Amino acid sequence: MNLKSILKNIKIELSQGNLDKTISGISENSLEIKKDNLFFAVKGNILDGHKFIDDAISKGCTVVVCTDFPVELNDKITYIKVKNIRKSISIISLNFYNNPSDKIKVITVTGTNGKTSVVYFLYQIFRNMNLKVGMLGDLRYGRTVHSLSQALDRFKTRLYFISPESLAMPEHVTDDLTNEWSTHQSLEEILGELDVLYVTRIQKERFPDIEDYKRVAGAYRINSELLNGAKTKMRILHPLPRVDEISTDVDNTKHAAYFRQAFNGIPVRMALLEKLIGGK
Repeated sequence: MNLKSILKNIKIELSQGNLDKTISGISENSLEIKKDNLFFAVKGNILDGHKFIDDAISKGCTVVVCTDFPVELNDKITYIKVKNIRKSISIISLNFYNNPSDKIKVITVTGTNGKTSVVYFLYQIFRNMNLKVGMLGDLRYGRTVHSLSQALDRFKTRLYFISPESLAMPEHVTDDLTNEWSTHQSLEEILGELDVLYVTRIQKERFPDIEDYKRVAGAYRINSELLNGAKTKMRILHPLPRVDEISTDVDNTKHAAYFRQAFNGIPVRMALLEKLIGGK
């Protein structure tokens, strides 16, 4: 790629050398530099990349982006001085790789309830786009089904909400959905349509009136016989723990993904914590 194109939107304080060059790669690690590469000399807390400029040049670097020019300049090398090297790395990388972020749909999950659970559910579902996803159980009080519905709606997912009438998905959630969705009280009538079934327990502790809970407790129970009407590749997710909404005879079927879901949720949470607070 032409150097002038790579330097688009870069605030150059000073330059020395030919700007009409072809660049074959970019790196801030002098050990990775190859012929016709651009080298970023980054001054860190421990190491100063300016000390490795000569090493990068010996490996084939033809352009150096830095915050301080070396005392002696090589007339075959182009030097670019910038004020903010890390911002420059970001911009130059975007230019060199043709702005890949423009082709990526980004979703941010925030709030107080169900953040890491939703992140994991999205990871599982994004592996197979344009899915038909059913949400079963307590859709009124359930924490993750609200944020998960809104997140999936961004990816053209067809949603089926299955619950007793008193535990239906709240209007403040469905009013914001832009893709097709429908409500059902019977799982059997739409089970064969689903690619993913996300099951929630009916949460006794969420009911202000115990009599209301008793009327819907045990409304749904998924067993292996029921799953004879499901697609072969349909998978069942559940935030766990379960009560009796999924029979244990489902655990060994090809549909059960909830234990794997729980296991994989651990490294997802670890990655999020590492990103936020760092670690060793």
